[in-house]
Amino acid sequence: MNYDSSESYDDNYEQESQHIDIMALISEVDPSVATKAEFPGPEDGESGETSMCEWGGIPNTLRMNMLDTHNTRRELLALGQFTDNKGVTLPAAAKMNYLEWNCTLEKEAYEFLKSCPTEGYQRPNGNLPAQNFYRGVITEAEPTFRDMNKKTVTEWWKKGRKVNGPGKDLYFLLEHNSTEIKSFTLMGWGSTTQIGCSIAKCDDNWVEACRYYPPGNESDEQMYTPGRACSQCASLGKICHNQKGLCK
Repeated sequence: MNYDSSESYDDNYEQESQHIDIMALISEVDPSVATKAEFPGPEDGESGETSMCEWGGIPNTLRMNMLDTHNTRRELLALGQFTDNKGVTLPAAAKMNYLEWNCTLEKEAYEFLKSCPTEGYQRPNGNLPAQNFYRGVITEAEPTFRDMNKKTVTEWWKKGRKVNGPGKDLYFLLEHNSTEIKSFTLMGWGSTTQIGCSIAKCDDNWVEACRYYPPGNESDEQMYTPGRACSQCASLGKICHNQKGLCK
């Protein structure tokens, strides 16, 4: 399925039927037994205003950290500097998008995490955002949310070096949806332009969710367009960002 990568997720969010579908995916938990999710704030050592998003949410400094940990990994992939579990170096990307933050996606991730879920949601067919989810055990005395995010993103990304994936032809197959490789391919999906994440502590665990739009992991499609890095940015109406392989 093809999506217009220039289209904002917020443009579609206002459609009532889609909004209902998204909200139906948020976990419902009996409040009498649910663990209360503790979201980050300045008191947790994450300084910075939350004014980037009108609804509030996590500190801007943490948003930028989450965004950077994604884009720096996409840069390596786009430049042809990623080797998979079989020792195959994946080809460079001709037009891999630089990810931008989307406050609506962040709000959806926040709502999803409020119930301290133990697993992610399965995206149904349709023009809905895809999601990565991670739940980890807090082992350090005073870990920061930045530390937790680094661990989360590392776990998602390293699946590309641990699990069979698309390989040098880059095709995402239906069978990949049932393996852990899907967390890596979501992070590196070339046509995705927007991301929104949230993170919270749940007793001695933490949970993090990131949502991506346009959604990746479409069966029988290439993860991204192979070619010399940034060679097709112009076709997207973009230029090469800092000569690091991403189109912005």
